[in-house]
Amino acid sequence: MAIGSIPIPGTDPWSAKEADELKAGGADLLGAEVRLASQACSWLVPVLQARKRITLMLPAPERNRIPCGSS
Repeated sequence: MAIGSIPIPGTDPWSAKEADELKAGGADLLGAEVRLASQACSWLVPVLQARKRITLMLPAPERNRIPCGSS
């Protein structure tokens, strides 16, 4: 998955008009803090679901950097 394709949970997936229409229709939209908390905990799910073994891997030290679109 490319970094640019990862959704940022702090931003609403709806336009302001769509959000207003959804709210007018009775929808209770989650706030950014709820979406951020959910995403922050999501990495833990596969770890907790491991039954017998889990292998965690780290990049080599020279490759341990945050991709920023430049080489």
